Amino acid sequence: PDSTKLLINDFGIVNSISNVTEYLKIINLLKADSLIDGIGVQGHAFSTIFDASIMKANLDSLATAGLPIYVTELDIDGSTDNQQLNEYKRIFPTFWNHPAVAGITLWGWRPGLWRNTQKAYIINSDNTERPALTWLREYVPTTLAIEHTITELPQTYKLYGNYPNPFNPTTRIRYSLPQKTHVTLRIYNLRGQVVATLVDELQSAGERIITLDAGNLAAGIYFCRLETENYIETKKLTLIK
Repeated sequence: PDSTKLLINDFGIVNSISNVTEYLKIINLLKADSLIDGIGVQGHAFSTIFDASIMKANLDSLATAGLPIYVTELDIDGSTDNQQLNEYKRIFPTFWNHPAVAGITLWGWRPGLWRNTQKAYIINSDNTERPALTWLREYVPTTLAIEHTITELPQTYKLYGNYPNPFNPTTRIRYSLPQKTHVTLRIYNLRGQVVATLVDELQSAGERIITLDAGNLAAGIYFCRLETENYIETKKLTLIK
């Protein structure tokens, strides 16, 4: 069916700059012939023991392909509950909060499925939850909203633009408000027509990130326009498919 998506998927990517470089070559070859819809990176424990900044940098590099990234097999070892919990808190947000990551699949979450000796499971054999799963249940819902407010109040109005850019089909747009005001955030095509209204409401001061899903739009150049009572700014967006 038309809704079926084809991904490339491999391990040893998020922890290796050289592997990312070679992976991107393959991705871009497939993309040039419209043979790929997304990028899969396996998140096994032996790939995520490295510093989170390395994994983020590699995700940033992969995002330049303009395709959504899926963490297809995330498992985190835990010889003790606290060790596993701390690793989830260190690793999971790096993937979950990256604007190019469209989804995460947990791997080996029950005993006996995968890396049993390393205790990578997050549900015990008696069906009780390990602390890492309890934390995930609390953490994920707080980040699922399309819009979220960052705690430190900005000093000026600013439209930061979108990331990734170019993108396909989702991207995140960040802006800041120094005071309470009515806000509109709209997407325009090259003809000046409004193709999406993301925000049209009174908002309090703060920084916000809005997700644009352009799955129903044609590839091309678009413009994001932020307008308040005292501020107007426009940024260019490039949608590729």
